[in-house]
Amino acid sequence: MGSTPIDKQVSEILRGVAEILPSEEELAARLKKRGKLRVKLGIDPTHTDLTLGHTVVLEKLRTFQELGHDVIYIIGDFTALVGDPSGRKKARPQLTEEQIRQYAATFREQAGKILDMDKAEVRYNSEWLAKLSMKDCIELCSQMTVARMLEREDFGERYRSETPIYIHEFLYALLQAYDSVAVKPDIEIGATEQKFNLLMGRQLMQHKGLQPQLVLTMPILIGTDGVMKMSKSEGNYIALTDTPQDMFGKVMSIPDGIITHYFRLLTQKGEDEIAAMEKAMAEGANPMDFKLDLAEEITKKFHSIGKQERDRFIAAFSEGDKEAIAGRISVPPRLIKDGKVDIVRLLVEIGAVKSGNEARRLIAQGAVKIDGKKVNPEDTQLKVLGGELLEIGKKKAYRVAVSE
Repeated sequence: MGSTPIDKQVSEILRGVAEILPSEEELAARLKKRGKLRVKLGIDPTHTDLTLGHTVVLEKLRTFQELGHDVIYIIGDFTALVGDPSGRKKARPQLTEEQIRQYAATFREQAGKILDMDKAEVRYNSEWLAKLSMKDCIELCSQMTVARMLEREDFGERYRSETPIYIHEFLYALLQAYDSVAVKPDIEIGATEQKFNLLMGRQLMQHKGLQPQLVLTMPILIGTDGVMKMSKSEGNYIALTDTPQDMFGKVMSIPDGIITHYFRLLTQKGEDEIAAMEKAMAEGANPMDFKLDLAEEITKKFHSIGKQERDRFIAAFSEGDKEAIAGRISVPPRLIKDGKVDIVRLLVEIGAVKSGNEARRLIAQGAVKIDGKKVNPEDTQLKVLGGELLEIGKKKAYRVAVSE
């Protein structure tokens, strides 16, 4: 690490970054003064799987690791009891300690697909948060006002729409901030929606007489529907534990409009290469060719067999083998009512069509099938148990699963 010039380190660190606070100059100064930095990233185990969305911040943590810095990977087993309200339109369902324990069981192994876990400091924030007394919590709460909390876009929107905001949700940012007091990082990494929480860490560290951390935010990865952020609760995610076939198929299912978004956030392609792709597609090049490159690169990274999956997919696509090209999609619980889902809404949600009108048109034409049976245009409410084969036209197919 010592042999890497500071200006080169800054350039590597800032590649793809949305924002560095307080400034790039402060980052350079910290590198010059400290040499080896402590860099923190926390992820709550709210589901069994890490997703490609998580890899955006994990890859940045890996960059620091490759530059010789100390990285701290915090598994938020205590903060998961609260549930991060960042970007949420309503409170998260509360998890039990047993659920969190089960979800956290493989988080270290999954992160190891990107990080060198032998050189990472892995911590569970229950180590310190579970030990806080009521007196400690009162002192912690004294560092934040309700007015400041309501300045958050997510809380502000919920307050204006009279959507309930629960007191325990206010605690989340303070508890995440206390993680920084406990492990004393020089830098904390998070997605752009985490900015409020990360800045709270700076404030609390300063209050405790510690040198405040720098804040580094990364862009949010859009989900496979092409609309919402990639999220386990939305069902629009690609998991690191997906099979090679599912991973390849899910990447191939993304809308054409976000191909270069995925290249930017999930690969090492430079801006010149990506700009050339955008220009080529604008001039009539087939987006599928670029999507195949993307799916191959991502699948190879996590399974080492990208080329084989590409060849299998192309052969199956040419032969119209729906089972072979089917990617796995998860139906969000919010779409399910009395065990049924509106197929029109589902097609829009997963990005298979651009609008409800297009979905209804395809259904009327008999182009949408569930397990080989055409969907009835007069009854689009379908019972979903999981495992069904959803076909749209001749070239799109998905194996249906139900999100937890």
